Amino acid sequence: MKLQFITSAFLLVAGTLQLVGAKTCKTLMDNDSTLVKSLARSYHDDFSDFPVSSVFSEFHAAVPWLSKCAASIDPVTIYASMRTSQNFLSCLRKAERTNLDDGLDTAEGWKTLCPLLENTAVPCVKNAMVEIVMDAFATTDGCCDAMLAQVQTLFSNSLTTMMEKLVQYAVNIACSERKFTNHRGKATTELCGYSILKSLDFIESEDDIVPLVSLLQLPNAEMCDAFAGKAFKAANGSEFKIGFGTKGADTMGICLEPVDALLEYVASWPIFAQTLNANGTAFSPLSLFTSVKSLSFATLRSWFETPTNLPAIVADTLERFAAAVRAFQLARYQTYFYYDDNYTIYYNETRDGSWYGSWNSTGNSSDHNFTGSGNWSDDVGYDYNYSFSYASYQESYNGSGSRFYGDYWSSSSEDDSNVFVILIERFIADIDRMLLHIPNGGGCTFSSQTITMPFDVTKASAIDTVATAVTSAPTVAATTVSTQSSGAQSLSVPFSTASMAIFLVFSRLRW
Repeated sequence: MKLQFITSAFLLVAGTLQLVGAKTCKTLMDNDSTLVKSLARSYHDDFSDFPVSSVFSEFHAAVPWLSKCAASIDPVTIYASMRTSQNFLSCLRKAERTNLDDGLDTAEGWKTLCPLLENTAVPCVKNAMVEIVMDAFATTDGCCDAMLAQVQTLFSNSLTTMMEKLVQYAVNIACSERKFTNHRGKATTELCGYSILKSLDFIESEDDIVPLVSLLQLPNAEMCDAFAGKAFKAANGSEFKIGFGTKGADTMGICLEPVDALLEYVASWPIFAQTLNANGTAFSPLSLFTSVKSLSFATLRSWFETPTNLPAIVADTLERFAAAVRAFQLARYQTYFYYDDNYTIYYNETRDGSWYGSWNSTGNSSDHNFTGSGNWSDDVGYDYNYSFSYASYQESYNGSGSRFYGDYWSSSSEDDSNVFVILIERFIADIDRMLLHIPNGGGCTFSSQTITMPFDVTKASAIDTVATAVTSAPTVAATTVSTQSSGAQSLSVPFSTASMAIFLVFSRLRW
């Protein structure tokens, strides 16, 4: 009897300690969190006076479960796990040995890529989720349990299962084998990645590109006609016809099926069934996927811009973070730039009067485009490309600067795809008139075509809980999600830990 009493008391104390431990998890509001300490070690610096509370206050209030988990992660340890994981390193070695010289604009290129995706990428993602990601969550002493429970609630799958499914859906799109008769009447076997790319061979001018924007407002009932190159009516009532199957290019045909399967999976996520607030207007993002419904871009933009909603909070947080980093670095570092007659740029950064790091870069004096790489501290390295205008420099310059947000160069890049640029320009021009809809569940039929998919996604069997990861952790408590008017999510964790359940059983016994 005394033993039962002692056991009950012990379990009560254990359960209480577990609950108290959960309350003491650090958040992004704390300068002494695991995340901040890890970054400080990596940079050989002290971030105790970085204004995290003012930077992350709104973000923490909107998604406290994410704030708590993020603050508990040790990125240096995760990086070390990646460096020591034999499975992960084996994946990298296999990827490095793959020869894609044929390019993805050829059938041979896809025949080389797909075995790598199927036999290496998919199992590697699963192994990485178990050995690295879930293990990292497991070492947070339960501080990420609420976040993982939210993922389960909002996406109907655990984080690992969702990732495995998404990867398998993506590989099915790229690597399903399609058998069909092409426009020349020849029996053909192709991988879907190649078929999908080849279906765009009808594009010869901007006039061929513009109708592709209509796919952003494509009703479910019009999906089959649109991808078959037939006339269809968009959600806003406008009529379009895309050049699929013209100018000697075959349509993607039955390769539309794995694309549709992915879209149906995304449409099933409970996160889209919420009621959100767009500056006083209630709407459901599920309208993006539901037949005979759509979502105006004006409403979606209003939701993004409403200050109390998560997108606006994230944007404001990023701005505050950038400003805080800039001020923090300017107060602690001094930067010097100079160049010689051969247009070699030199950079030195000092901290507290001592040498901290340097890089140099060479370029062409005629176009003043330079490329270079840099390395700071003993274990944090950066490699990047950048360009700048010679006119922005003087013969010699001393001034304040930051290795993160300097005043002396701006990044730039060129996109080789004019198709993408034109699509973006047209999208921006037409966006206010759009009624957005993502087609799914089209139920298209393709006579005389067959498809073999690499993965049966319904059999995805990833790790479902943190407790079964490499390093064990407390089980996820039961959760209830409530939707706030802001659109952000809050989490309620009822009194339901395993230890307390055991205590209640013991307490009912007579002693």
